[in-house]
This record gives sequence, C-alpha cells and structure tokens, in this order.
Amino acid sequence: MSETNQNQTAATLPLVRIPGTNVPVSQTAEVLFQHIRNRGGLYNRGDQLVEVAANNGEYEFRTVTPAAAVSRFEDHVQFTQLRAGADGQIASVHVSLNEQQAKLLLESRHRRTLLPSIRGLLKFPLLVERNDELVALPPGFDCATGLFIESRAPVQDVPLEEAVRLLVDLLNDYEFLSEGDRSRAVASFLTPALKFSGFINGPIPIDVAEADDSQAGKSFRQTLVPALYNHQMAIVTTTSRGVGSIDESIDGQLIKGSPFIQIDNLRGKLNSQRLESIITASGEYSARAAYTRNTTVDTSKFMFFISSNGFEATIDLANRSSIIRQRRRPGHQWRTFEGRNLRDHIRANLPRYQGAVVAVVRAWHQQGKRQTATTAHSFQSWAQILDWIVQNLFRLAPLLDGMSAAQARVTSPQLSFLRQVVLRWVAMPRHTDTLTATMIFTFCDDEGIEIPGLRATNNEQAAAQQVGRVMGALFREGCTVEVEGYRVTRHNDHTQTGNDNNTQVKTYRIERLNGRPLWPEQPAQLMPLPLAA
Repeated sequence: MSETNQNQTAATLPLVRIPGTNVPVSQTAEVLFQHIRNRGGLYNRGDQLVEVAANNGEYEFRTVTPAAAVSRFEDHVQFTQLRAGADGQIASVHVSLNEQQAKLLLESRHRRTLLPSIRGLLKFPLLVERNDELVALPPGFDCATGLFIESRAPVQDVPLEEAVRLLVDLLNDYEFLSEGDRSRAVASFLTPALKFSGFINGPIPIDVAEADDSQAGKSFRQTLVPALYNHQMAIVTTTSRGVGSIDESIDGQLIKGSPFIQIDNLRGKLNSQRLESIITASGEYSARAAYTRNTTVDTSKFMFFISSNGFEATIDLANRSSIIRQRRRPGHQWRTFEGRNLRDHIRANLPRYQGAVVAVVRAWHQQGKRQTATTAHSFQSWAQILDWIVQNLFRLAPLLDGMSAAQARVTSPQLSFLRQVVLRWVAMPRHTDTLTATMIFTFCDDEGIEIPGLRATNNEQAAAQQVGRVMGALFREGCTVEVEGYRVTRHNDHTQTGNDNNTQVKTYRIERLNGRPLWPEQPAQLMPLPLAA
C-alpha cells in the first residue's frame, strides 16, 4: 500500500484518545474495543486476545502479544492526543501507541467484556439447530457457537442412499477384526459433525486405530476423518524421553486450535492424566506451552486419535476410547484415483463427500434425533446417537460389538503380551503351532518382546518360569484364551526325562477362530472393492 493510500485509510478510522494525562485507560479501552467488536477480527480466548491466522492452508489461533497489539489496534482506530502547538493552542494530533500502553489496554476489563469469545476453528459448513431447523453456518465468526467458519465452497445435495454408500466405500481397503470395528470407523466420519454442532452433549472418545502389523493403513485411515472436514491432521509423536513428553505437544496443538490431533505410532503404554483430563473436561481446559501463559481452551471442539500396533492404556483411558482394530492385508494394492491416493481423492471431491456427511446428519435429525439405549460405553451420548445411526441408516453391526474385549485386552499387560507373541509368531511360516514357556521366552528374546514382570536376568530358566507365571494368570479361569481372532489353548502334556520319568509340561496351541490354517500354502488374496462412482 502506498503512503498516500495509508494516509487515506488512517483518515477514515475512528479517532480514539490515547491513555495518559486526564484520559484513564478504561476510557480508551471502552472506545477501542467497542470499535474492534464492530469490525471483528480480534477475539477473547480464555484470558488471551487472539486472532485467526492462515498457516500453510490451515487456520490457527495466534495470541496477540502487547508488541503485536500495537499494530493490530492501529488497524482499527487512529490514536490521538491533545498537545499544545507552537502558538499555545491545544490541538488533537495523531500519535502512535507504545507497547506499555498496549499492555494496559489488553489487561482492561473492557477487552474481556466487549470482545466476543471464540471457541473453535472449522473449515466445514457446520449444521446447527435454530428454532428446531437445521441451518448451515455461513463463513466467518458465529457468536452463538463461538466458532470461526472458513468454508467457501457449497456442499452438494447428496441423496441419503448415495451418502451412505460413499462413506462406507471409503473403508473398502481395510480389513477389520469385527463388524463392530467397521461400525466404529464409520462413526468416526460422523462424530465431528455431531459433536461440534452440539448434538452430542457429552465427551467423545479417542479414536484408537490398532493394527496387527505395520503397513495396515491405521494412521492413514484416521487422516480420512479431517480430510472430510477440509482439515489436516495435527501430528503429535512420542519422543525418546517417554510418553509423558507428549503432553506439552498436545497442549501446543490445543492452543493453536487444531481440531484434529493424532498421537501417531504409539509404542508402549499410554498413561497420560493430562490427556484423560482433556477428554473428560466439561468444555474448559487450561493448556500450557513453553514460554507462554496458560490458555483456556474449549475441549469440545477437538477430536483425538491414537494409532498403534499394540495399544496399552489405563482402564480410565480405555473406557474413554473407541478402539478400531485393523488387520494388515499382505499383498494388497491400495487404490489410487487418477494418480491420487484416497485422502487426496476426498479433497478433490470435497463438496460431494461433505454433502454425504450433511445428508446423514439431516436424515438423523429428520427422524427425530433418535438414539439407542446402549449403556456399554462411558460416553453414552456419543454411543447412543452413533449406535442408532450405524444400525438404522447404514445397516451395519451395533457400534460397540467387540469393544469390551478390546478394552479388556488393552488394559491387561498379560493379554497384550499374549497378543504380541501370537501375532508375531504367525506372521511368518513356522514349523509348529504349539509352544512351551521356554520356546516363548526364546522367541521373545529374539523379537525384543517385553515379558511382564521380568527383571533383567541372564538365567533362562528363571525367565521361562516368569513366562509360565504370566501364562498361568491368563489361563487361571479356563484352558482357552481368545485374542485378536486367534484361540490359544493350554494343554497338559507329558514328556520323557533322561531318567525315564514322565514330567508334566504345559503347552500352548494357537489356531484361528475362523478355522483357516495358520500358514496356508497360498495365502488368500483379498480383492479390493470398488469405490462408489
């Protein structure tokens, strides 16, 4: 902008007296923030003044510091001050705000009371209920919800039958452990639209993608969810310093306002009291980041994801999760669409896919916002709404089928151990489907599988005995244990010792629940299903 244009723009701005002699801060603040409220662009978020800024195609919150506030305020008003001229006459002259004055204005009560509070950022034309009717929020800031909507392209009008087919077909590359896992994956596509619009009035669970091996597409499947809402996934990774180090990274994403946050490729047990607090917070959570003041965020405007090849968690965290178990499909070729992967295909056809989400929400609303009576999940509002939708609109299995078994497994170190042993043992052709405690220890030692309760030792016999104790705890109530589509059966066999004495030895036989052999001569090829046109 030229100097002339700048001067012309400044001349059209409202005039505000700068705080100082005979001009209290409160007087300046009241006039200043009234003008800013009328024009928009600056908001309260907790105790911070923030603005919405673009960053690589995504929008995020940025805290307005006193130094930044100087220029932000001058975008809205022209500051003046009464000064005596050379002739002794008092006149109003244009002056610049300094950082200390900006800080005083930021701390004023008028900033907190006059500016609107912002609660979340979305790039999706969210449906909300107004006078019992569904309406799509227009682009810009919506005072009623506190949401900033950045969505310009209108969604397509998609019939319900086509909408259901479109969303289900997104999962055709995936093999799930049960049909309940498939239902929960479909529910993930719809959860943000229902939660962010306020139809789900309680917390929503963490989407946990757990696979039996790498390259199963678990993380990629989760990124399809933000793609439907025109967002990128905000990635949080664990570091060598331990799982606890993710807390600050999560808080950093909350402060920026990233609505979709993924803890990618989690290894080991997740025990984060902070994450549990975020999931169950009743809308308000104090996020902390390095070198910044705490920021109060609305946790109802976020959805969390965890991907893992072996998820382990506390009972509380398991109860706050939607566990979706996937299987790797050896030799499977992932679909592409004119050279694009599935996620980019969604983005290239966003109005159609967003229209599918809108069509399902409208159909549910038109049928009276119905719910089932399931009480099998801690987050009943989420479970009852999505359970009705997946069963009645999608004709899929009940939402929570298989969930109790998944939760029991992820909270049991013994079951998690058995899962690792079984999945790795059957991953490659073996000469036997029957193991002993000693064989299990040797295999774990080779594969780097941690044996629960085993202290560092070079004594193989002591290590095998610890394996026996772990297996004994697993088979305390019976001779069979089922884990991840396999059945492990304990037998009491006898073996001949060197003194011609019979010794009882416990063995563990692995078999598939579906009756197929563990190592078929030619592994069955799973053919991809076509994506709806």
